[in-house]
Amino acid sequence: MLHTTNNRQKRGGVGTIQRISLVVLAVLVVVAFTTGQSQAKGMRTQAVLAGGGIGASSTEIFADIVEKAGGAAGNICVVPVSSWPWTWDYEDCLDDGLTEEEAVKCADEIGWKYGNSKINIDYYGEILEDNGIGQYTGIYIDPMIREENRNPDLVKAAKSCSGFFFTGGDQSRGIYALRNDNGKASPVLKAIKSQIRKGAVMAGTSAGTAIQTKRFVIANGFNPLALTEGAGPAVYDNDERELVYADGVCDGCDDLLYNRFKGVGNFKYGITDTHFSDRERALRLLRLLADTRRDFGFGVDTATSLSVDNGVMTVKGQDGVTILDLSRAKVIRRAEFFGIRGVKISYIRPGDTYDAKKRRFHLAGDSIDETDSGPIVNNDIMDELDAGGFQMVSLLSDLAKSTRRIARGYSDSKTPQYRVTLKKGRRTQTAIQGELVSVANVRMTVEAVK
Repeated sequence: MLHTTNNRQKRGGVGTIQRISLVVLAVLVVVAFTTGQSQAKGMRTQAVLAGGGIGASSTEIFADIVEKAGGAAGNICVVPVSSWPWTWDYEDCLDDGLTEEEAVKCADEIGWKYGNSKINIDYYGEILEDNGIGQYTGIYIDPMIREENRNPDLVKAAKSCSGFFFTGGDQSRGIYALRNDNGKASPVLKAIKSQIRKGAVMAGTSAGTAIQTKRFVIANGFNPLALTEGAGPAVYDNDERELVYADGVCDGCDDLLYNRFKGVGNFKYGITDTHFSDRERALRLLRLLADTRRDFGFGVDTATSLSVDNGVMTVKGQDGVTILDLSRAKVIRRAEFFGIRGVKISYIRPGDTYDAKKRRFHLAGDSIDETDSGPIVNNDIMDELDAGGFQMVSLLSDLAKSTRRIARGYSDSKTPQYRVTLKKGRRTQTAIQGELVSVANVRMTVEAVK
């Protein structure tokens, strides 16, 4: 089967690579495939957005991508613009005193162990092939050779694809590669967006999902500082290889930051975030939505995907998706610290659906026999004590299974201490599949209590 390779063997061994100039390796211009493209006519929004941590065992998610991209007749472009650049590994290997030929092999070995842009093309491409895609093509723009975002060969390659798979890494690096200094879309990005408007599936994992947001791509932020200090703009600096904001380089900071430029702009329903429940990111996304005046946020868990067909979203994979609705929320202005009321929070599991156009949920599980559990309280709602995440999910699940109407969670930090109040309402929906609870339209208030 004809497909793009980087002149190497299957994973498990590194094949021989002929000596090529650094520029050619950095660009990774791949021959475009032009046959067999199949797109669903009239399907204006097809997406598979994974929260990260997907690989060969994530067959349900990759099969969904392949089906939407046309199966054996399809050609998926793997776009590793957010991934760690192969050339940076190559440079490090040269700095270690290796010859150019040895450095090429060294960079490939590092890539297969830790992941980098060049290796990720074949790693994900072969998984897609194993799940039935006819062909895959690599489209990569090295941030050190950013002008490649107008390379006509890459534009032509993008126009051949029935789907696009954006890999993980640093979403700010990906935006930097695909947009120009003024924030405008590059010719390569315009070609990608044009194909998606024609029906090509957009897919991504981790940063590759976060980058799909139309505006205000989340870049950084950790609780409770993110909730307390609020969101600020930043931009990727290629010389520093870091985010840069008003006070300088954000090197390991906990600030809640969003990219000054727009994202790829293919997901129009809200702001996306990833590795969500296991890293307890609900409250940082809430603050970003409030500060940027966005109504909806979608937090996708690790090894989980949100499959989108014309606004109807279905959860697939391992865990769930958190949906925040701020369309009727009010920020509490009188408080010294951040507070908000009127938020709706939902957590849906595999098989559950959400119609973003009608704002309706369908939960696939059985009805829940509620029992009186006593007061429902969580004293580490931000998981500051590293209990493994899912504190918000646990609180929602306990509320769903109880006859109680209210549950409360508190931050472990006391400067200030935050209280999250969850309340069942008339429109609240609950369901259970085995031990897994889904819940929709729970009202949420967040406020500082000390």
